[in-house]
Amino acid sequence: MSAENLTEQVRNYPDIFQGGMGVAISNWRLAGESAANGAVGIVSGAAIATVFCRRLQNGEMDSCLQQALAGFGDQQYVAETLDKYYIEGGRRPQQPYLTTPVFGKRNDSLAERLNVLATYTEVRRAQIYADSLTGPDRSRSPIGINFLTKVEPPTPSSLYGAMLAGAEFIIMGAGIPADIPQALENLSRHEEAATPLNIVGASGSSSLKHKVTIDPRNYPKLAEMPLTRPPFIAIVASNSLAKFLSKEPQTAPNGFVIEGPTAGGHNAPPRGALQVDELGQPIYGYRDIVDTADFIKGGLPFWLAGGYGTPEGLIRAKQEGANGIQVGSIFALCRDSGMAPDWRDKIVDLALKNELTIVTSARASSTGYPFKIAQIAGSLSEDEVNNLRRRVCDQQLLTEAVQVKDGPPIYRCSAEPVEHYVRKFGKVADTVGRLCLCNGLLATAGLGQIRRRNGSDEPVEEPPLFTPGDGAKEAVQRMARYAGNARFSAKDVISWLRSGINLAAINIAKS
Repeated sequence: MSAENLTEQVRNYPDIFQGGMGVAISNWRLAGESAANGAVGIVSGAAIATVFCRRLQNGEMDSCLQQALAGFGDQQYVAETLDKYYIEGGRRPQQPYLTTPVFGKRNDSLAERLNVLATYTEVRRAQIYADSLTGPDRSRSPIGINFLTKVEPPTPSSLYGAMLAGAEFIIMGAGIPADIPQALENLSRHEEAATPLNIVGASGSSSLKHKVTIDPRNYPKLAEMPLTRPPFIAIVASNSLAKFLSKEPQTAPNGFVIEGPTAGGHNAPPRGALQVDELGQPIYGYRDIVDTADFIKGGLPFWLAGGYGTPEGLIRAKQEGANGIQVGSIFALCRDSGMAPDWRDKIVDLALKNELTIVTSARASSTGYPFKIAQIAGSLSEDEVNNLRRRVCDQQLLTEAVQVKDGPPIYRCSAEPVEHYVRKFGKVADTVGRLCLCNGLLATAGLGQIRRRNGSDEPVEEPPLFTPGDGAKEAVQRMARYAGNARFSAKDVISWLRSGINLAAINIAKS
């Protein structure tokens, strides 16, 4: 399909994108519910192999998952994976999860293969679930998958797995995803595809451009599965990045999500020299305001995110020339999301009592990007909780590749044990204030590893980490009033977001 046709396909997508929140918050159920109720559904691809294997160890095996696994082209590998990870009835309480292979540990081929299956399964499971809700006519909205550009090693295998499942679009942010359109084009023909792997010198002073690849010829059974090239939607926070990506056909996306600094999760750093307020939060200025007129002139469809997740926000976005909005936090706090229910209810109750506080940390994420953190008792937002946690880096998703002499790169993370980071030519100062996002966000989805804390032999689950946007408190309060229920659904959220449009249409008709 031509780029023009792909773009036209995106242009016809609904006006509400349910945000792609990881780890496993935007899961198959949330995406399926959203797509079945008229919004664009998005599953998260972050840490998807670990998520997949831990669910299996918890005994997950519903009909949607069974159908998804049955459609994978390599049934022998499916059987091997189930034999290794699936526990009927679930693992014992306090039983640690089995580890999964990670990229960069000389088992890249094992990690790649598992990542293909896990990504395929999440997308396909969401589609099957959505179709079961809409009935015979299958009149659901599109379902796609979200990846972080900063998480580099899994990208090619993630793309391939998503395409094998028939993902209707790919959406990526947190970086410069210039290589994605060409990778999608190659993979649509089952050809080798490459995406960047940025490697710094041991001193950190230089950046070397390398590639991470996947060659579908290594998977002959999968090569029989038909593929189509899905549209690509880039998440950007500046006019300059959008212009850069749109400049050449081989880097141009088929649409944009423009995300402001009030959005949850990672935010783009402020432009210019970093300045912080009394709480250490980055200060954004006029240079960080996106001019939507440029996007209108560019001709590609776009959705606005960060501060637009209300009925008035949807109206305002359309007045600014956008196709609609992308909304995260209120979907994350609905009962269909993948957030652990007890924690989700606690956050909603804090919001209803006007006691939910969210800060933007300039230090928490090892990526160096600002990161939203809800201040929740018992979570990694508390220094005491973080200090009791033993620093460990066993997911390696936000690691930095470092070239040492002529050997293969080594991987380091400023949230790993300090002595390990320093041994890999890192600076102690870079480790201060860092949180383990990988393990914290897995725990947020109820998939935290069981470990022993500092100073104790008692096994406990990894503490969680919550990252809603600045407007989450007000959105929860308004949503609960609208639904008449603090345990609202994705369908309720979609109805609420569109209620302003409906009211505006009624008022226009009356006038």
